[in-house]
Amino acid sequence: MYPAVKLQNNQIETYEENDKKLNEQVTYLKGRNKDWKVMLTIDTGEVGSVEFAKALSSQSSRGHFMRQLVSFLRKFNFDGFDIMFRPSGGYDKQKVTSFIQEIRDEFSRDVGAPGRSSLQLSIAIPVHKETIRREYDLKEIQKYAFYF
Repeated sequence: MYPAVKLQNNQIETYEENDKKLNEQVTYLKGRNKDWKVMLTIDTGEVGSVEFAKALSSQSSRGHFMRQLVSFLRKFNFDGFDIMFRPSGGYDKQKVTSFIQEIRDEFSRDVGAPGRSSLQLSIAIPVHKETIRREYDLKEIQKYAFYF
């Protein structure tokens, strides 16, 4: 996982100017080991969670976020995206599941070009059983994610 980006005003941004170079260096290393997968995650700490909730608030903003995400992943040669969003900001199970399905659908549409591999999707979920039961529909989510 490589968490060197943040979401600000529905834009994916690096923290520091040299992070772009670090992105390139990290993904270069995977060329040396074909079994490595480099996944991007977005900081969803206190501020990040609010920004992420804004990005997911409408179909239009979700579409914008997903197109930007795919573009960023391809630009820096990442293999996929790890969702670390905690939906306790008012999102119910269905909204979380729908968002995850929409990302997977966007990744599927992106594959089109010959030789282009499918982007992978992983989901970091809390370990507390009650939180999982309340906020995640694991039976549905497992249809769309490669890893938990």
